Amino acid sequence: MKTEAGDIPTAIELGKLVPASCPDCGGPLWEIDEEVPRFRCHTGHAYTARHLAVGLQEAEEKSLWIALRVMKERVRVLRRMAKKENKGGSRVATDSFANRADEAEAHVPRLRALLTLPKNKAG
Repeated sequence: MKTEAGDIPTAIELGKLVPASCPDCGGPLWEIDEEVPRFRCHTGHAYTARHLAVGLQEAEEKSLWIALRVMKERVRVLRRMAKKENKGGSRVATDSFANRADEAEAHVPRLRALLTLPKNKAG
């Protein structure tokens, strides 16, 4: 069995495909059959089970911060659109954009609260 992963055929020889993505590159992961479980992607990123869990948690948190930023940007764009439509006299469009902004804005504090919860020190 080869011990290096640099492409998908080589990675396939290493072990079985698992239902998770590499936290570093987003590629598929294979579990390497050894006494201590290890995981490797086709580009060569390698993890123990513990480091994989930590990496996935970090990727999750980064994605949620990005989601929060995009959500706030969407609210600002919808508010601008509502304001523009209001100046143009379109009440239906103004209300539609304002309602969508309100709905999105309602999620911002919940997501922020989730992201600012104290970290689990056992991690």
